[in-house]
Amino acid sequence: MRLTDNERLELWGMRQSFAAADTAHAVGEFTQGITDLLDSGNPASVYRALAGMEEVKSAFQRMHNYNHTVGMLAAKAFLEGESPRASMGGD
Repeated sequence: MRLTDNERLELWGMRQSFAAADTAHAVGEFTQGITDLLDSGNPASVYRALAGMEEVKSAFQRMHNYNHTVGMLAAKAFLEGESPRASMGGD
């Protein structure tokens, strides 16, 4: 399957964005905030848990967007395979 320049750019950006995401830190902050809240009842722990949860939610949103892009490319590959003319580069 041939990728367009735009598809390549989008995939490159997705790879870079996900590699830069620190989901382990986000999950750790959420977990520690909940643990601290259970242990102490300190309101600051609620804010720590919320901040971690927001980071985790953001990572899931990115994955959701990536799923759509990769799904579109899977559909493109399928359609190219179903159409001999398309796979040969014809119009």
